[in-house]
Amino acid sequence: MANMERRRSITHEQIAKETIVDHYYQEQQNNVVHTIMLQQQMELEQLLQIAENLRNDIINLHDQEQELIQRLNMMKTSQTSLLNNIYSFLSNKNVLSFVSGLVTGFYIIPTISKLLSSEHV
Repeated sequence: MANMERRRSITHEQIAKETIVDHYYQEQQNNVVHTIMLQQQMELEQLLQIAENLRNDIINLHDQEQELIQRLNMMKTSQTSLLNNIYSFLSNKNVLSFVSGLVTGFYIIPTISKLLSSEHV
């Protein structure tokens, strides 16, 4: 009977020790899980910040794109207007006569004169 009581006593001690070990092990597991959750939360916050930064960058790029489109449209309008003015100017008969006179006087006549003078030499 004493043997049996000792076994019960040992069994109670073992159960108590196992309970303490189980509790300690469970506490360690809980700490690890908590640490992993904190790391994941920090990573998630970083990803959210990156997403917000990308969103802002996309908005800025869109605004810059719209500004460039407006500038290009203004340049296109200005270019069309300038070409129309040049065409109107050149289609004027008086200007055409003046330009052809300048070309004749400053380029064609001197060129012919040089050709004729070089033939005489």
